[in-house]
Amino acid sequence: MASEKPPPKPKRAPQARTARTRARILSEARQAIAENGFEATTTLDIARRAEVAEGSVFAHFTNKQGLLLALMQDHYATITEQVQTIASDTPDPGARLQALLLFHLDNLKASWPELRAYAHYGRYGSAEMTTAFRSLNRPYTQVFMASLQELMANTNQPSDWPLEALRAMIFCPAEHWAF
Repeated sequence: MASEKPPPKPKRAPQARTARTRARILSEARQAIAENGFEATTTLDIARRAEVAEGSVFAHFTNKQGLLLALMQDHYATITEQVQTIASDTPDPGARLQALLLFHLDNLKASWPELRAYAHYGRYGSAEMTTAFRSLNRPYTQVFMASLQELMANTNQPSDWPLEALRAMIFCPAEHWAF
């Protein structure tokens, strides 16, 4: 009677390993950009930090702008969720707007090198980047706009300020500074 072979060891799911590698590359790219800026950060720097071959960076993100796009998508998903939570947890429109503005300023301070690259490539980059920047930025800014509208509707004094002017006061200084 022939001896039975033991069953093969289950292989680690390639999807899980791929997801971990991708997450590590994104994390190290974010950190490298924070330290050196987007322009000065190379894909080789990111690969070395993530302990992967540079080809792995390209396999996951095609090119450096593809990596920036993934970072931007991840960043906006996180901050949009956070401002939506602030908005839903703060019923008073004045307090809500104050909390949103403080969050916005903290986000600018904490993520400036990334945000600067998003704004720059979101305006001057490829069509894919500009479209993505606008579509990702819109839900974030709409939370602020809804709070402004509610605050204006709940005040006894009519505002001579158009809503778009108030939006510009919140977002345009940082966008201008980024450019």
